[in-house]
Amino acid sequence: KAQDNGMTSALNVSGLHKGITQEALTAYDFIKVMVYDNTGPWRPENPGQHAPYSYAEEALDYWIDERKIPAEKLTLGVPFYGHDFEKIGSVSYADLIERDTAYANLDQIGEIYYNGIPTMIKKTELALNSYGGIMIWELAQDTEGELSLLRAIKQTIEARRTKN
Repeated sequence: KAQDNGMTSALNVSGLHKGITQEALTAYDFIKVMVYDNTGPWRPENPGQHAPYSYAEEALDYWIDERKIPAEKLTLGVPFYGHDFEKIGSVSYADLIERDTAYANLDQIGEIYYNGIPTMIKKTELALNSYGGIMIWELAQDTEGELSLLRAIKQTIEARRTKN
């Protein structure tokens, strides 16, 4: 801060390492909350959505109510990938759209769980209403064109700006 540099960290929803004290948390300019990987191939006995909307709401409650971090310091992390519990691995959003463009509007195909455009729009609206922004993991896993998740996020933000 003495050199006008900001300080940020990417942290999970809960279960912080003991070394990350409340004092350390309040020193950050932003905390990028990784609201994904609630389950995954490392838990094959627990298949399901790894980044549901409800998990984003839980994260918000945890960071604001329990950790006492102001909402404007929190950045909602969203995934551009999914987890495949049948083949036990991860899959990019781009790969899913390459298989079938109809998958853009879904969050599940068989045992593959991810966030499609409707959920990404809903999460972007949550970020605009309740967080200081949105963070993406990982941009390279997006598709291009009309079905891009980044495009959906951008359009949601622009629609909000136009309204206000």
